[in-house]
Amino acid sequence: KDFGNQMVKDHSKINDNLKEVAGKMNVTLPDKVSAKHHATIEKMAGMSGAAFDKAYVPAMVKDHEMDIAEFEKADKTVKNPDLKKFIEDSIPMMKDHLEKIKKFDQAKG
Repeated sequence: KDFGNQMVKDHSKINDNLKEVAGKMNVTLPDKVSAKHHATIEKMAGMSGAAFDKAYVPAMVKDHEMDIAEFEKADKTVKNPDLKKFIEDSIPMMKDHLEKIKKFDQAKG
């Protein structure tokens, strides 16, 4: 639960930062998650306990690994200074989440 709460707090901060950058760039962000992510949310909403952990942990590892790779790739090509700062500020937080969720996974066995 503590990790989940930290994820909500950190991702809310990242989303707020992205909204600010998007506003400066006159870009409109989607107002809802993709159909794929919505399906995952719906699936996990009905789970609890060990079943939830079993689905959530690998999904978070995969998602964070993909996001980190995409952000690191973008960091090499993005020229806009505000967007570049957003990327560079976000990567350490995502790496921290990945490290924590992997430790959680190892502890669970």
